[in-house]
Amino acid sequence: MRQRFPAVECIELPDVKIRYAKKNVAFQLLLQTPKLVAQIKKDKQAIKKLATDKKPDLIISDGRLGFYERHVHSILINHQLNIFPNKLWGAPARKYLKFRCKQFDELWIPDNQANPLSGVLSKGNHAQKKWIGTLSRFSAQSVDVQTDVLLLLSGPETQRSVFEELLLSQRFPSHWKIKLIRGTNKKRLSLSYEDLEEVIDLAMEKDIEQKLNESKLIICRSGYSTIMDLDVLHKKAIFIPTPGQQEQEYLAKHLQERNSYFLIEQKTLRQNKDLLTNFITTCVNLEA
Repeated sequence: MRQRFPAVECIELPDVKIRYAKKNVAFQLLLQTPKLVAQIKKDKQAIKKLATDKKPDLIISDGRLGFYERHVHSILINHQLNIFPNKLWGAPARKYLKFRCKQFDELWIPDNQANPLSGVLSKGNHAQKKWIGTLSRFSAQSVDVQTDVLLLLSGPETQRSVFEELLLSQRFPSHWKIKLIRGTNKKRLSLSYEDLEEVIDLAMEKDIEQKLNESKLIICRSGYSTIMDLDVLHKKAIFIPTPGQQEQEYLAKHLQERNSYFLIEQKTLRQNKDLLTNFITTCVNLEA
């Protein structure tokens, strides 16, 4: 943010550090719900002080449900207005989310109403709801293809490292140009990176844009920001959702209806080290 807008004052706010365990991910996320609710209260306190000190004309919150002030026009950007059904906590969670959304003067949906990437997630009766189209920091470029498969890692630990380990354990044809963006400065795993043409730990925004544009196929998580980037760039992708993240799992299944996106469950990568190669050659038509 500071690099993109050097003349704008930046104030850092603490964020919730959600941990994604290797097992029982959904249950572990449920246990962390009190932290999310506490963060909303902290955001309310923080924006109240900021509004008093800075006197803003407008507040735009990127998914932070507590970041609004009653005396300042407040806008929430959020694609998820629905909570997935759950016998224990589904109904109260949906009611709580709707209540939080109502606190904002406007609700902007980063999606296209006619053919939404977010599917049922963006459905909901909200008077202040507006569709603003997909948002991406990238743009499609006419460049020569330099990479057959780009492995794009993202997300919190420990699942990011698990994803990296599983991808590195896959066998790819030696003539394929495979590149990896690890998305972290953490120490590299004690596995071989020799079969990869290039490994980048943390890439700058322009570098990511270039690598995406130069690639035939992307293998990545199915987070919504990533999906919007791929949609803008018109790229084919294999989505491997973070286990237990219902939003990612739903989005990957929903987008299978489009010809450019494919779904593989993470657990299947352990069972067959040739799975990705076989899938890519048969379903994505990349020659082995």
